[in-house]
This record gives sequence, C-alpha cells and structure tokens, in this order.
Amino acid sequence: MEGLKIPLLFSSLFSVLIVSNAADTITKTHTINGSNTIVSSGGSFEMGFFSPGNSRNQYLGIWYKKISVRTVVWVANRENPLVDSSGVIKIIDPGILALVGGTGNIIWAANVTRSTQDTVAKIMDSGNLVVKDANDDNPEHFLWQSFDYPGGTLLPGMKLGKNFVTGLESKLSSWKSSDDPAEGEFTYWCDPRGYPQFILSVNSTKLYRTGPWNGIGFSTTRDLNNPIYTSELVFTTEEVYFSFETQSSMVSRFDLSHNGVVQRWTWIDRTQEWVLYRTSPRDNCDNYNLCGVNGMCNVRNSPVCGCLSKFVPQNQTEWGYGDWSNGCVRRTPLDCQNGDGFLKYSGDLLPDTRYSWFNKITTLRECEKLCLDNCSCTAFTNLDVRRGGSGCLLWFDELIDMKLYSENGQDIYIRVASSELGNLMHNSKHCYTYKSQKEDLELPLFDLAVIANSTNNFSINNKLGEGGFGPVYKGILEEEEEIAVKRLSNNSSQGLDEFKNEVVCIAKLQHRNLVKLLGCCIQEEEKFGYMSPEYAVDGLFSIKSDVFSFGVLVLEIVSGKRNRDFFHHHLNLLGHAWRLYNENRSLELIDEPQRDSCYLTEVLRSIHVGLLCVQQRPEDRPTMSSVVLMLGGEGALPQPRKPGFFAERNLLETGCSLSKDATT
Repeated sequence: MEGLKIPLLFSSLFSVLIVSNAADTITKTHTINGSNTIVSSGGSFEMGFFSPGNSRNQYLGIWYKKISVRTVVWVANRENPLVDSSGVIKIIDPGILALVGGTGNIIWAANVTRSTQDTVAKIMDSGNLVVKDANDDNPEHFLWQSFDYPGGTLLPGMKLGKNFVTGLESKLSSWKSSDDPAEGEFTYWCDPRGYPQFILSVNSTKLYRTGPWNGIGFSTTRDLNNPIYTSELVFTTEEVYFSFETQSSMVSRFDLSHNGVVQRWTWIDRTQEWVLYRTSPRDNCDNYNLCGVNGMCNVRNSPVCGCLSKFVPQNQTEWGYGDWSNGCVRRTPLDCQNGDGFLKYSGDLLPDTRYSWFNKITTLRECEKLCLDNCSCTAFTNLDVRRGGSGCLLWFDELIDMKLYSENGQDIYIRVASSELGNLMHNSKHCYTYKSQKEDLELPLFDLAVIANSTNNFSINNKLGEGGFGPVYKGILEEEEEIAVKRLSNNSSQGLDEFKNEVVCIAKLQHRNLVKLLGCCIQEEEKFGYMSPEYAVDGLFSIKSDVFSFGVLVLEIVSGKRNRDFFHHHLNLLGHAWRLYNENRSLELIDEPQRDSCYLTEVLRSIHVGLLCVQQRPEDRPTMSSVVLMLGGEGALPQPRKPGFFAERNLLETGCSLSKDATT
C-alpha cells in the first residue's frame, strides 16, 4: 500500500459550487439550497451542496472554508444523492433537520429522538453540525450532532469509539471512490472486547490493528503528544473512545481513504498543500496476523516471519515455502502444576487483546503472580508504560499478530515451560520468572520538561522551602498527583554521585513518617551548541538559530562524526553532506556500522531535514514545530539550499572565526 500514499492526496478534495453568506444557522425561516451556504462563526468551516470529482450528483456536505484546496470532511446524504440542484436543507415539523428533494420527498434527516419549540441547526467552528434549541448552547443538551456520525474523516474533538449506555458506535467508513461518498468496503472502528484496540477491516476481515493504548499512544503509531498535537484514549464503564486535539493554528485531520489506508494529514500554509504525516498500515508486518499464532514479524529480517523463542513452526514445509498462516507451536508443552516461567521480549507490538483481562492499579509483580496462578494465562505486561510502568494486562489465548519494533515497542512476558528456561530460572536479564531472585531496585526517571511543567518552571510561588543542597518545590503531575521536587543547587557541594547515592538510599527507606520517593531526574548541565551564521557574523539570534544547531546535531548523529573534527577533501561535515546530497549519494553519509541495521528511508529523511535546518538564511530554515512534523511524517519535503558555513577546511577551521566576506 506504500505506493498509494501520494495519489490519495486528492481522494477527498472536491470543487464546491457556491458562494457563501455570513450566517451559521439554519432556522425554520432560513434554509440552504443550491445557491447559498452557512459558515461557522470563526470562518473555519462551510456547509452547502457540492458535486465530488466528475460526478453530477449533488450532496450536502461540510468542508474547510479557509483552505484553498477544497476538502470535504462530512457528507449527509452519502447513500442518497440528489440528481439535480433542487434540494433544500431546512427545519421541518416537529423540529427535524431534513434534506428535502424537489418533489418534497425527504432525502436525509437527522436522527433526533426529541424536539424543542425553537429548533435550529448550527455549524460550529470545530466543523460539528449540531441540532439544538436556539436558546441552549449546552453541548449536553444537543439534540443531534454530526460528530457522532463521522464519514471518512476524523476531526479534532471528534470521538471515535463506542458509548456503552446509548449503544452509539462512531467509526470511520471509506468512500466507494473519489467520486462517490457512499459507504465503501473499509471500516476503522474500536473493538472494546478485552482491552480496547482499533481495527481496520474490509467487510468482516481484519486488515490492521493499532495495538492497545499504553498510556502514551498506540504501539503501532508515532503520534506522541507534543505542544502542537495531543491524543487520548478514554475508557470508562460508560464509553470508550479515541480523540485528538491540535494547536489552534494547526489544521490536521485523519482520513480513511477509499483504498483502505488510514492517513493523518496536516495543512501547510506556506506551501498551500496537505502534507501526509502518517499512514497505516505502513509495512508488510502491519498486515494482520501475517505470521500466524505465536509468530513474530520483523521487517528487517528475510523472511519477515519467525517463531517466538522456544516455539517452532507448526508445519515446517509450509513455513519454508513462505506460508506462515498456521503459525508456531510450543517446543515443550506447558506444565502449570509443576511450575512455568516467563521469557521477556522487548520492543514488541503487543498481541491481539480481544481475549485479554486488565487492571489499572496492579503492579507488574502482582501481574506476574496473577498470570502464573491461572493456567490459561499465556502472557502479561504493564498496561501503562509511563513512570516505570503500572497496571496489568493478561492474555488468555494464543498470541496473535505480534511485531518487533526498533522503537515505541513494549515489553511482554510470555509463558513457557520451566524446563525451557534451564539455568536462566535464577538469574537472567532476559528472563522474568516467579522463581527469580529479588531484582535490584528500579526507580522511574522523569524528564526535566515534565518536572519543570509540574512546578510552573520552578516558580517562586511553588517553592516550599530550601535545604542545604537546594530548594524544594510543590508540583502537580498531569495525572493530578501532587509531588514535592527537590532541585539540586548549582552552589551545592553535592555532586552527581552523591545525588545518586542519596536517591538510592531514600528509595530503600520505608517509614510511616516518610513520603514515598516516586522517581528522580538526572539531567546533566547544558551543552554548548553550534553557532548559526547570522549569530557568528552579525550577533543576531532568533529561534531559527537553535534550528541551525539542531540540524548540525542531526547530521553528526547520522554520520557518527563531529562537525569540528570532520574533514573530507577539505570539506567540513555540512559541506560534505551537501555535496553527497546533490550527487544523490546521501547513503554514503550514514555511519558505516549502522547502514545494515537502520531504516534507510527514515535516515535519508533525517539527512534531508538536517540540511533544511542548516540553510544559510534563517528565513529558509523550518521552525522546530515543522521539523517535528517533517521527521515524523512521510510527505514530500522542500529542496534544501546551500548550508551556512559551507566552507573548505582551509578557509574555516573552527566554525566561529568567520568574517562576512567568507560567508557563502
């Protein structure tokens, strides 16, 4: 499916036929026909009639108002198009929003269960069409809303999931084609059985799944929360849903294409185009259950399928022919009564959770015991990977659809016969068993940004006091947990080793008058960065100066060489990277020992982004928010220009003693 990504850019972009007025509401006296539209109060979204692609049929839809490329995000009458322009959308008695054809027949109507005396329909600035009482703006009292019935697009604030109280299920369904918004073959939906996960299916056949939510994100995605994008999974006794939010200045959406690909798009104002940030499925291993039960898929291997350790192919002949559908079986049967153990696997997409059980507060040690005491339990892991891990997830069936990741994967402990563990039973970094000796103390490490955010950047208003080694601050974590943070003072005589010893000592102490030590943050002092050309020459500094420094670091990481120590035919590292890029030889920049073990497409993209960051002119460099999108996305990148400090070694030795005349 990789080759389908670029053409799909146009899968939901259509020409809108009308010019809008300023109204955002449909009332009993104000309707929409083929000659007018309504626009949300902030001007973000517009609703009216349109014809997709080459079709002559008319549909009632919602699209972005401020974006030059018309992009439809919701369609009312997907299954019942109008064959002419005689349709009218209006409020009919007893307060129902309806699309009425030229002969007075109802083409489509909002499924409201109650009405009010003054019912209106309003297009919100989120893109949500709501039916409500004219005098009641409380979302809890809305009679109906389009966000509950998404088509092929998920917008910020939409819920994708299921309400267990009302039975309402919100899912994405593809169009039949780029010209036909009728429901197609593909569906992206939430499977709440066991522990929830999201499934891409064609008819009733699973094609791809996200894996379970681990507290940060789904294990198959890289959409980690950041200042411009946040996502969450809410799972209660009443509902389960996924939703995402973006910075107000950012326009982003998820689409399920008519070809069956889940895509995240971001609008770039500078280039006036949609940029593809992510697609699912991404590679062959994303195909559901490719390697069969107890199989593991690894895109770096050839063939990609293998058996879990201590398992063998069920049919060796079929396996040799590349037919992995029958999967793998245990080399040694389990012996629950006499004791089994567990093998630890790291960096995995967790197995299908349809037949699983979970608990949000159980520790990993308790989780292990629960699995060990139940002979039907086949594997266990932490439910939440944050702050060292918490919660418990157990599997009670064959392990299906596992994949090995180089990043974003999760640890899982798989049950095997104790005889398979041998001398690993008592002491092993790769084995986690009920017979193992007590492990060394483990303490979660917190990122400095998390600590700074919890204390309002170590605000004086959060300061509780100060001791001999530094001040203590009150903090609140994202989970509303109150903490006390001791910050080691620069003026303290306590060094890093003393700090580590103190942390270990306190962590081992248990007393009713002592609070629990949750974790620590060990982050060294700031490092020197690389000067940008405008700062070195003119003393000018801006946010683009740090972007330049970041770009140099990216190229250093990829090449395994320091810029200040590198020379190749009298070129510095930036000049060498630029020359290789222009000669289509960027692969030669990659550190040779890493070439066979890395994803070449991702590394080449990093080189490209690095060169964009080190361009001579600050205005040509991207912002760091754009860098985040480019590194995590898969869309086309702009061509870089000659980097700053592009000089031969005999002209520039240090990267700092450069005159204006020497700058190129």
